[in-house]
Amino acid sequence: MIVWFIILELLLIGMGLFALLRPTDMWRLEHFLSVRGGEPTDFYLFMTRLGGGFSLAAAVALPIFLVLNGFFSEPGVWW
Repeated sequence: MIVWFIILELLLIGMGLFALLRPTDMWRLEHFLSVRGGEPTDFYLFMTRLGGGFSLAAAVALPIFLVLNGFFSEPGVWW
């Protein structure tokens, strides 16, 4: 289970960084088949950066929360 948790954390951090640092590329990835020559709005860029920031915060806060509540000290968690 800990392996899946680490994989999930790495994916969450990667997606959060991508959304925070490259929102225009995120828009192109989402709309590469439906829009030709379009550009994202400023609102989209802001909301994508905001979502990336929230997912980075969740990726940092979740392991801290689980450690403080003793989740990893339960038997059977490590496999």
